[in-house]
Amino acid sequence: MTPPAISARKSFVLFPLGAKRFAVPADNVVELVGASFLHTFQHSDPRLLGVLVTRGRVVPVLDVARMLAGESVAELKFHLITKQHVGETTGWTALPVQGECEIIADLETFPASAEHPPHVASLLLLVEEVVEVLDLERLAASLSAIPSDAEPLRGVEVHA
Repeated sequence: MTPPAISARKSFVLFPLGAKRFAVPADNVVELVGASFLHTFQHSDPRLLGVLVTRGRVVPVLDVARMLAGESVAELKFHLITKQHVGETTGWTALPVQGECEIIADLETFPASAEHPPHVASLLLLVEEVVEVLDLERLAASLSAIPSDAEPLRGVEVHA
């Protein structure tokens, strides 16, 4: 049996969501901001938690928790602002984070199996856990497949 191919060493930002930790390549991370900066408003799109306004941009905060952790999360500590490349355009989106993030440098990734969802680009094999590395473009595309009329947010609330 041939061992799986190993990729080049990279740095990653690990973040907790639900009972698991996930990772994104560090070169895709713009910044980490406190959850208190989330602006929520009445809308009908369940894929959107709200928006952040940072560095002169309005950044959508995606509700990836339902897809990644199996349910929406009530208590958020931070939002991880990430870059996505769609064609020749680079956009920013934010992911909810429930606890402290960790930067890990110089790690090798391993291929995800066919059983993993398409938004899992690869795996990090740490001492006591396997962490899924997210493909942000595929994750956003998977979210767009969720019907926009399913369980909308209610009410209006702005946190400053």
